[in-house]
Amino acid sequence: MVGASVGVALREGDVEGWLLAIPVLVTGLLVVAALAVIWRTFCELYVVVIRIGEDLHALRRAAEGQGLLPPARTPPTPSA
Repeated sequence: MVGASVGVALREGDVEGWLLAIPVLVTGLLVVAALAVIWRTFCELYVVVIRIGEDLHALRRAAEGQGLLPPARTPPTPSA
């Protein structure tokens, strides 16, 4: 985005070019900031999903230990 704004300024040449480059630069920086926030949100969501799975696993083991649930079934082994 910085390159695009400098390119606009150089192409236009005078003060008008630099005045056109400022909004391009600001827009580019806002887009980069928005993408960083979106990326962080997806990463946080991934961590939350993993932790929910771990918590459910721990709750199931605790319930099995207290006899509230039958033991988890193990997948059958393939016969050769």
